[in-house]
Amino acid sequence: IWERIAAFFKLNFFLWLRTVGLVIAFFMFNIFSVRIGEIYLATNEVLAQYIIWMAFTIDGFASAAESLVGKYKGKGSVSMIKRVVRYVFVWAFGLAVCFSLFYWLANPYITPLFTSSEQIITLSDKYVDWLVVMPIVGFVCYIWDGIFTGLTKGAALLYPMIFALLVYIGLANYYQESLGNHSVWLAWVAFLVSRSVVQTGLWFYYVKQGKLIKK
Repeated sequence: IWERIAAFFKLNFFLWLRTVGLVIAFFMFNIFSVRIGEIYLATNEVLAQYIIWMAFTIDGFASAAESLVGKYKGKGSVSMIKRVVRYVFVWAFGLAVCFSLFYWLANPYITPLFTSSEQIITLSDKYVDWLVVMPIVGFVCYIWDGIFTGLTKGAALLYPMIFALLVYIGLANYYQESLGNHSVWLAWVAFLVSRSVVQTGLWFYYVKQGKLIKK
């Protein structure tokens, strides 16, 4: 029983550290934005609402994956875990595509709901392409977070976050002078992609090594 209790606290500690990393990422998002200019900070804060919408919606699928994967891990069914992963990714991808299309088509009508500043509305139009790309590249890591939580693989939550955070901060600093505000969005996309790639690699590693259920 003590081993199970220790595993429980270890997983939650890793989850907490992962969340700290995410908070740092959003904090740096504001830091990088204000370095470029206050108007860009205001614009990025408006556009960040699009990220939050998508994240909260996709998290519904991540939570479902967490519950189902945890259930089938308890039953020792690797085949059902794989089946859940396939279905969740298909549904989440479809939803991500819908978000991308919605952002592309409805952006001119949504952004004015958040601000009356014509300058911010006009400036935000320059970054619509990043909003369109965001759901497609971002949903993967959100879903993996749910899956790996259900599998109680805390390392697969924390270490990809650390790596992605370093990529994010590095790119934002490196390209800030040459790309301006686009560097903030480029770095954020890279942050999401980095997490997704590392977590996908860890999934295939666990599958190959037969460690989806075993430690």
